[in-house]
Parts: sequence; structure tokens; C-alpha cells
Amino acid sequence: MEAFDDCLVATAHVARRNAPYYVGWVRQAHALSGTDIGTSLSRAAEQEALLRIQGRSQDWQVRQARHALRLYRYFIGPGGAGNEPDQTESDATAWGEPAASVQ
Repeated sequence: MEAFDDCLVATAHVARRNAPYYVGWVRQAHALSGTDIGTSLSRAAEQEALLRIQGRSQDWQVRQARHALRLYRYFIGPGGAGNEPDQTESDATAWGEPAASVQ
């Protein structure tokens, strides 16, 4: 998760002061789904985690958690730790990359 934190800040997608919260949302999603950190979360597991977070968090926190999970999905996608095959165009644009770079 340290590499994810560093990447968030290095790419200027998240301010240094907010990066720990993004990492925290991803950790929570893994804990709620019972999966190991560093592995990919299924879309269903992401949605279930977001629903549970929504029940106890404010709207802006749910939006931040959703953004964190989207960035994490892209971070561990092809070439990353998870090699998740269903990376989407919206994942690429979350990092500001052209959609053509998504395979």
C-alpha cells in the first residue's frame, strides 16, 4: 500500500495530506470483502464495500472512497500486482492518461 500512496502523490492526483485517507478506503474495502491487500477487488466486492461505507459515512467520504477504489483498480491493473483484465477507459482517465493506452 505504500507504493499506492507514493503513486497517488507522485502523479499529483491526490494531495500528500489526503493520500492516507485514500489508502484507508482501500484497506477498508479489503477488510470488508475479506481479501488480501495487494490483490484486486471484484467489482461486486467494491460495490458491497461502498454500500457499507455509505451506511456510516458522509456523501463526500463515499465519493472519495469510490475515487480511491477506482484509482487503486487502475494502479494494480495490467502490469501491476493484480493484472486485472477488465480495466476500463474510466480507470485510465482517472489517472489523466489517454484512453488509447488501455488495452
